Amino acid sequence: FFPLYGFIFRIKGDKIKDMNPLVDQFVKEKVITFPYTKKALNYLKNKKYSIIAMSGSPNFILKHLKLGFSKTYGTELEIVDGVFTGKIIDNLVLSKNKRKRFNTTITEDGIKLSKCYAFGDTEHDLPFLKSVGHPIIVNPTKNLLKATKAKNWPKLSSISDFETIFHK
Repeated sequence: FFPLYGFIFRIKGDKIKDMNPLVDQFVKEKVITFPYTKKALNYLKNKKYSIIAMSGSPNFILKHLKLGFSKTYGTELEIVDGVFTGKIIDNLVLSKNKRKRFNTTITEDGIKLSKCYAFGDTEHDLPFLKSVGHPIIVNPTKNLLKATKAKNWPKLSSISDFETIFHK
């Protein structure tokens, strides 16, 4: 969504309760959720899959996305007495932290990787994309596209891609 460290510096000292309406407005006005992404998530939810969001974006923002997530895991910012301290507790922008969170979630929830779908858009998502039965790249960065070219993983960037991937 935005450069993480500049954002954290900006909200240091702010109260979480004051941020919630601003985050709702930000999500409504600035976050683009593509129709094919919503369609894929709804399709999997209707098939009784748990929908887990794992992102480098701050978790308190992910929780405001209205996409039917069962759980959200994002970069955790320290909040003391309802106030942002400016410290990062767990930075999921970093591949190693995202991989650790992914592995913990898989173990805790008893998820079978061979049946798991994973969606990624950057090279930071490669560790978990490589470990699931159904990796899908979504609006990939050039680095992710390059890294996955030989793997021939499905790419979701349109409604017709959705039809191809999910209605083979």
